[in-house]
Amino acid sequence: MQVPTRQGMFAILADDRGVLASGWGDDAAALLARVHPSLRPDDVVPCEPGATPPSGTVLAVAVDAVRAYDEGSDLDAVIHVPVCTQASAFSQAAWQAMRAIPIGAHVSYAELAERAGRPGAARAAGGACGRNPTPLFVPCHRVLRADGSIGGFGYGTAVKRQLLDAEAAWAAR
Repeated sequence: MQVPTRQGMFAILADDRGVLASGWGDDAAALLARVHPSLRPDDVVPCEPGATPPSGTVLAVAVDAVRAYDEGSDLDAVIHVPVCTQASAFSQAAWQAMRAIPIGAHVSYAELAERAGRPGAARAAGGACGRNPTPLFVPCHRVLRADGSIGGFGYGTAVKRQLLDAEAAWAAR
């Protein structure tokens, strides 16, 4: 499913367990590749951009949450959407810690490592950010370098900056 956002088309792959993968762009194969092999669905049914997913499904909840986030009407909606991911215990802990970073706030990679239970593992925290299959639902864009600079982002630093700037403005309201 693709949802138009201010940063471009946002793709979501979900099943009844939760969001399996998400990200900006329209490359379905790249999105599917982000899903852990043990979680990959046998069938992927594409939806037209802007289509309405079946009511009551995880996909419908995810689409509504992305739209609410993008409009600025419910900024926390995306972190309440269930995700279904598989990775190391540390990556899972880091992804949970990212979901606890409030709108308008950010942490360093070192702070993320500490929150995930491995103080001193800043590089591993950066790796967990880079492997995050469900950006926006797991807000890895809120993790910055120790000096406060933006660092990297799989969808480009311009998208990361747009997200951070929008969140800072919304948090200031």
